[in-house]
Amino acid sequence: MPPGRRFYRTLRKLEAQAAAEERLSKRLTAIDGTPINLPASGGRRQKYHAQKTVLNGETYDSLGEAECAAWLEQRRQAGDIVHWWRPVPRLLADRGCRGCGAEVNEPCTSRGKVMKGYHRVRHATTYKPDFGVIPSEPFGNPKALKPIHGTYYIDYKGSHVTETEAWRLKMHLWAKWVPHELRVVTRQRDGHYTERVVCDGWHESPTLA
Repeated sequence: MPPGRRFYRTLRKLEAQAAAEERLSKRLTAIDGTPINLPASGGRRQKYHAQKTVLNGETYDSLGEAECAAWLEQRRQAGDIVHWWRPVPRLLADRGCRGCGAEVNEPCTSRGKVMKGYHRVRHATTYKPDFGVIPSEPFGNPKALKPIHGTYYIDYKGSHVTETEAWRLKMHLWAKWVPHELRVVTRQRDGHYTERVVCDGWHESPTLA
């Protein structure tokens, strides 16, 4: 009895997953050419056809986001940045928490410990960038009184399709409530990454052009 459509559908899924893992393993090379030990495996596809990817024990929402993490690790090894990490959600707008009594600018607590998220009754608007970065060199707006020597945040975008109206609204809230710079990173066809500043941390209106 010949195999049915379910068999071929499963076979194509496994072949696509193996091809994605092979493509990622070829890109994960350090600056000196030696491979980085960051295994990857794919999962079921999410919105915008993104495929969850496990990289060095961390689960990312897409293959491109995992590749961006590897790119940041390469930059850290090369000395371009001091440190990078995956940040917790940042509070953008809030009414205070009726669950634990936290004020507007305070995090929610549970049993005396600070929570990574927020209680549902808080009605908080949050945004979670993909990565936080500490640069090796100070940067800043030349018109500002002092340059910023600390953190900036990165949001990886595989396509402009994901820059929705809800995302743009949160960028305006970020510019109002968060003093840190936010950049959008995209990967070009030649393998290079480009960074675009959408919130510079000084003005109340972000640049979304």
